[in-house]
Amino acid sequence: MSRQSIFKKLLRPRLMITPVFFLHVAILGAAAFGVCHLLGFRQYTSIITTGGLRDEGAALKACAYLGSYVVLVVLVPILLLASALFAALQRAVMRSKSESHSHKES
Repeated sequence: MSRQSIFKKLLRPRLMITPVFFLHVAILGAAAFGVCHLLGFRQYTSIITTGGLRDEGAALKACAYLGSYVVLVVLVPILLLASALFAALQRAVMRSKSESHSHKES
């Protein structure tokens, strides 16, 4: 294998969609909400109803909080369920493959 092909393989990231990947994304989404909440961004969401900007970053903070909230409420449960179903499906496929190989050998 040439040096160029090795470097191309190393530099080309591959996104592996696995149940663990779904869990990591769910944890990241929950952590993003947690950080926004701990930083006190919730108080800035009142600009949506009142329209008053208290400081320059209020709109950005409000959008960050609301976006992370939507991720927590909508996306995280979907990712957790998808992860569980994906893992169960993978186990079932592996089990059926191992059973078919054992029947062929007999």
